[in-house]
Amino acid sequence: MAIDETKVRIDRAWWYLWAAIDLDSREVLAVHLTTTRSHFDTMMFLAKVVRSCENRPLVYVDGGPWYPWALKRYGFPYEWRTFGPRSAIERWFGLLKRRTKRFHNVFPYRSSERSVMEWVEAWVRLYNWEALS
Repeated sequence: MAIDETKVRIDRAWWYLWAAIDLDSREVLAVHLTTTRSHFDTMMFLAKVVRSCENRPLVYVDGGPWYPWALKRYGFPYEWRTFGPRSAIERWFGLLKRRTKRFHNVFPYRSSERSVMEWVEAWVRLYNWEALS
């Protein structure tokens, strides 16, 4: 599994969109939206990831200092990688950013956290349906 986060602009503020992807099936396992990147935010995201995992697979992360403590707390083995297995999550974020480029990389004016998460979750379902077909 690979996890990462990227910045997205909602209305006039920057948010972090977190995602986890299964490296074998390319299925997106979880997404989460926060205003900060911290150990607490990572814990909240991993709580969603745990619900979609039967076991604790090896997790590939970048050098974000917010990952190690939270991954250890949830019992996930992890490796820091810049390239290689993590490229799956980077490609997925690339697809997402190409899609949101239609919004000029900003979710429409007066979007809320809820409306953005609903859009992202719907897009993930379509992506997973395509990936698993």
